[in-house]
Order: sequence, then structure tokens, then C-alpha cells
Amino acid sequence: MIRLALAELRIDVRLWIGPLLVASVASAFVYLAAVYWWTLGTPSGEALIESFGSTVEEARAGSYVVYVSTAIPAIAVLGSTSAATIAAFATRIARWRLAGATPRQVRAVVTVQVLIVNTIGTVLGIAIALPLRQAAVDLLVRMVTRGDYTIPADGSLAPALVALAGSTLVCYLASFAPARRAARIPAVHAVRDSVEASKTMPVSR
Repeated sequence: MIRLALAELRIDVRLWIGPLLVASVASAFVYLAAVYWWTLGTPSGEALIESFGSTVEEARAGSYVVYVSTAIPAIAVLGSTSAATIAAFATRIARWRLAGATPRQVRAVVTVQVLIVNTIGTVLGIAIALPLRQAAVDLLVRMVTRGDYTIPADGSLAPALVALAGSTLVCYLASFAPARRAARIPAVHAVRDSVEASKTMPVSR
């Protein structure tokens, strides 16, 4: 399944640019929220928050807001862009069915493809967000303290792992509908349509 998923991804990479961009943007925000969350747990972060008579958990609420406000739209957008991608190579999926693939196997291949794209997008998103760590932490700290305070941003690996896990969960949830739609494509579709839609679908879609 993994070999087939990788082979199909290589055939027409352009079809997956949309889901890749969505995964990159979502993971960047999740990573920055995780950096903020971890930064508040450092001695300097705890001291600053407690000096305002608040607790670290209360201050961390901002990271939860960022994650939720990123995850919910990402599930919808990633689901729609993935569905458009699946529709673009429906004929190819129908050929899998002609070759003997079961709906369950088709669903598994599509899910693996979405997860692979998500992993690549997450790495890109984290790479883009790395230079923005301090600026994001400063912005959220100022929103909480209402003052011009700075806490050195956490530089550990933990936020990146959280971003990978969070974006993978979002991606997995978003893949349900496209994978189910792909599994319902009948084998006769390959006979009916001689030209694949992937040849005409623009990247902007």
C-alpha cells in the first residue's frame, strides 16, 4: 500500500500542492502555539506570569485558542482540497478497482497519501515558523500581560513533535471524507472516462 501511495504521488505531484500548502500553514500555527505553551513553563516564563498574579495554565489558554482556531478550519479546507485532488484522478482510482483493489484498499491508499503529504507539509511549516518563534511568543505574552515583556522562546524539540502529532491528527480526520469518496468510485469509471481530470485541474483548485 505504501509503495502504491508513493508511486501515485510521484506521478502527478501538482495535484497535491493544495493539501500540502494547507498542511504547511496549519502546522506552522500549531508549532508556534506549542512553542508559546512550552515557553511559559520555563522558569522565566513562570516568574513573569506569576508576577501579574496569574497562573501559567491561565496564560496558556492563548495556545489552546490558536490550536482550535487553526485545527477546525484546517480540517474543512484540507478535506475539500483533498477531495478535489481525489476527483482529479478518479479514473486512475477506477483502474485500481479494475486491477482487483477492494474499496478498503483504495481507502487505505488515499489515507496514506494524505498522511505522507501532511508529514512533508508539517516539516515545511515548522521550517517556515522557526524564525518566527520569538516574535510569536512576544506577541502572545504582550496580549496576556498587556505590557512590553519578552520571554526567550523555548528551543526544544518538544514543540515540533507536538506540531507533528497535532497536524497528523487534523490530517487524519480530514482524510475520512476524501478516502470514503475514493472507495466509492466504481471500476466502470475507468471505461467511461478515457481522459483523466487531473490533466485539466489547475493548481489553484
